Formats: sequence, C-alpha cells, structure tokens
Amino acid sequence: MSIPAPGGMLSGGGVTLLHAGETAGTEIPLAAFVPGSASADMAVADRDTTTADAECYLPAGTQVLLTDRIIYQGITYQVAGMPQTWTSPWTGMQGPVRVQLRL
Repeated sequence: MSIPAPGGMLSGGGVTLLHAGETAGTEIPLAAFVPGSASADMAVADRDTTTADAECYLPAGTQVLLTDRIIYQGITYQVAGMPQTWTSPWTGMQGPVRVQLRL
C-alpha cells in the first residue's frame, strides 16, 4: 500500500475515474488529489455533512456520479456525496469539479 504525500498532489495523470460497472477507468489529466480527512458535525440539526478521507479536484466539465470510484496511487476511493462545481460570477468561467472521497 502506498501512502499519499501530505498536502496534496497535482498530477499530470495518476488519477483514474471508474464509472459503475467499468473494470478499466479513464485517466484524468491535471487532477489535484488532496489526502486528509474531515469529520461530520452531528450536533447541528438539519445539516447534511459527509465524512471524507480525501478530496479530488477534476477539470471543469468532468462528469462524476455518486456511484463512481477514483483510484489514486493504487488506492480505490468511493465518491462520497454530490460532486460540486461553481461558476465565477466575474468571469463566467466554470471552476473545477470538487469530489469528496471515502476509502
């Protein structure tokens, strides 16, 4: 098992996206993988929080579903929660797709 380097990694490859039912995924160029963890705040009512073991930022327009998986450094992560994206109100440019991941 390899352990991701602390702090994050911008890869020219190395991040593979697997859609449900696929055995061979698609390598995603210029993805940023951020190892780490976040905990859910269970004390706040009416708030939907997701525990994440890592995050991945994929190029704008990348299609990611809740049933997808991401492989980084030989470790398979499950998409946790809805992938998020945003559009700049100043430029109209679409930002990267932020995906929370769980082991």
